[in-house]
Amino acid sequence: MEEKLAMKLDQALKTRGSTNVFEILRAEFVANALSVDGALFERVATYAMQNY
Repeated sequence: MEEKLAMKLDQALKTRGSTNVFEILRAEFVANALSVDGALFERVATYAMQNY
């Protein structure tokens, strides 16, 4: 599950165009029934901001 989510996030972020990184992350987390208020979201968001 985690690897599949990571691959989906990576692909979505690479092809995001002008869409905000946080919008992409939030949509993927919600689609996978994951909390957007937790430590996992914060860590993923921090990584995404630094790398995308």
